[in-house]
Amino acid sequence: RELRASFYRKLFLAFVAAVFVPVVALVLVTRNYVADQMERSIEQEAVRTASAAGRVVEDLAAPRAAQQGLAVDDNLMVWVSRLVDQDVNMFMGTRLQATSERNLFASGLLPTRTPAEVYRALGLRNEAALVTRERIGTFEYLVAATPLTLRQLGILTVPLTSRQREIEQQIDTLDRRALLAALLFILAGA
Repeated sequence: RELRASFYRKLFLAFVAAVFVPVVALVLVTRNYVADQMERSIEQEAVRTASAAGRVVEDLAAPRAAQQGLAVDDNLMVWVSRLVDQDVNMFMGTRLQATSERNLFASGLLPTRTPAEVYRALGLRNEAALVTRERIGTFEYLVAATPLTLRQLGILTVPLTSRQREIEQQIDTLDRRALLAALLFILAGA
């Protein structure tokens, strides 16, 4: 009897181990794949948002300002940000020219210089668009940037701070569901 109980215990542990390793590997691979797909989708959406904001500035805001003999200013950026439902910043060369959130820059929380990676990619390498990560303290968020075809206007950036939180929440939900599915599968196998 003792021998049989010991054998059953070892067989049970071997079976659980044989189920546990593949399930955990499958969960990790699936989680990483889905998270990568979500990130790519968000980045594509960010590029589309930045491009749309750029077209609004080039086609509507800049010509309107030029007709009135004005430069593109914060008021026009606020108008553009309402249209695309995201904050919008316009940099001329290496300096901030207009923004929909002047108080963030005036407080010193955000630098008024063009982000280095954005300037390198769009200003020097002439890339069509860029999605990069910026950091304020411990908070990291995505920034989509696009050059304005009217080069004298510069570079337009769209910080996606609220979208970053949504991504993190979706990945946390995915992690919890994957863990629950793995536990249920292992328990069912056991």
